[in-house]
Amino acid sequence: MARPKGGYQLADGTDVPGTTTAIKTLSESEGLIHWAWKLGMQKINYKDVRNKAADVGTITHDLIEQHLTGGPEPESAQNARRNDYEKACRAFNAWREWLDTHDIHVEAFERPLVSERYRFGGTPDSLGRRGNGPLVILPDWKTSKNVYPEYLAQMGGYAVLLEECGIAQIEESVVLRADKEKDMTWEAIWIGPEQLKQAKRAFLAALKAYEAREALKVTLKEIKLA
Repeated sequence: MARPKGGYQLADGTDVPGTTTAIKTLSESEGLIHWAWKLGMQKINYKDVRNKAADVGTITHDLIEQHLTGGPEPESAQNARRNDYEKACRAFNAWREWLDTHDIHVEAFERPLVSERYRFGGTPDSLGRRGNGPLVILPDWKTSKNVYPEYLAQMGGYAVLLEECGIAQIEESVVLRADKEKDMTWEAIWIGPEQLKQAKRAFLAALKAYEAREALKVTLKEIKLA
């Protein structure tokens, strides 16, 4: 589920950042720069490779959302290249098999949430439960070459939102990752109670760093205008 078109606002109308915006302060740009440089040395435009990879991830994500919400076939699947669509379908089928094997029941979550206390917003894709248990698992799925620290911080941010808004007390989370370049099977990274506490702290620290950076942008603008 994408963020609202107008972004996230507090009750008084103040704009606030989304979860994925805040965690960008945790990303390591050096690896991406080196990756783009290597492609450039091979006379390959990194944007072409990035966009093609994003297609598979987008289609997979949209197929999962369609399955959870019962909606029509996603537009991304209708317009996809055949090879990308086949990869996404393999990832989607493997995702369903993993959930069935581990008795995880996932429910779509379509409500944008806003934290008045910490001043940020986010829209978790889904909630889940083990068997017939309570909604305590916060599943997320990624199509990437690795599981990155910011993924855990993102789960921490969503947990903060769900708990503050009184929707669920999240006790554990799981990040499922499928490598687009390999066999599209899913790797499960379980985040237990102690790790989730750390993920929350990391997210809130990233949020503070984002706010500090935005404040410095304003300061720099004022200096230039002085």
